[in-house]
Amino acid sequence: GQFGLFDDPSTKSSKPVAPEDNFPDVEPMPEKEKLSLEKELLGVYVSENPISKMLTQFQILNLNKLKSISEAENNTPIKIAAVITKVKVITTKKDGSRMAFVGIEDDSSKAEMIVFPKSFKEYESLVVENNAVYIEGKVNIREGETSIIADTISLTPPENASKYDFVITVPKQTSQTQLMKLNQLLKKNPNGHRGLIILPNGKNIPLPYGVHYTDALQTEINQILAIN
Repeated sequence: GQFGLFDDPSTKSSKPVAPEDNFPDVEPMPEKEKLSLEKELLGVYVSENPISKMLTQFQILNLNKLKSISEAENNTPIKIAAVITKVKVITTKKDGSRMAFVGIEDDSSKAEMIVFPKSFKEYESLVVENNAVYIEGKVNIREGETSIIADTISLTPPENASKYDFVITVPKQTSQTQLMKLNQLLKKNPNGHRGLIILPNGKNIPLPYGVHYTDALQTEINQILAIN
C-alpha cells in the first residue's frame, strides 16, 4: 500500500518516468575556449593541462625550459616557448607609453615576462592570455627576483631557426673518462644556450640543460677532448 514520492497517488502501480532529454544541438566548444573558461571559473584545468600540447609546434627547436632560468646569470640571452597565462598592462609615468607584465608558463615552471613599451607596441596583439608564443629576450635579475625581458614575440617558430646554439663533435679516440669530464664541465656552466653532442658513432644527443657557451668554454672543451 506504499508509493514513492513521484508516484501518481491515483494509480498504485505507476512508476516514476524520467523526462526525455530535449537538449539543443550545438557546436562543440573549441578546446582553447573550454580550457580558458575552466581556468577562469575554477582556477585550475579540469579536463587536462594543455601547456605541453599547446607548445607542441615549438618542440622541433629543442628550447630550454623556464625552469633553467633560475640558474642563469643576469642579462643571459634566452630563447623559450611558453603559454601566456596573465597580462597586466600599465602606463609609464615618464611618457605615457604602455607596457606589460606577463605571466608565462611551460611544463616545467612559471615565470614573469616584462614587455617594455617598444616591444609592446610591436607585439601587443600577440600578448594575449592563452597564446602559445616563441620568445627571444634576456634574463633579468632584480632584487633577487628573476624574470624575462622580451625582445621579440611570435606565434610560430622563427623561419630557418637553428635548433642549437653550439655543437660539440666528439673525436673517435675519446674515453669514457673524458666524456664524464665534459659533462661535468658543461653542467658547471649553466645558461640558456642549447647544445648538441655528436658521438663518434654518429649519434646526436641534445643536451637536456642549458650551457653558458663562450670561446673560453670551448677552449676548455678542446682541452678535455684533446682537440688541437
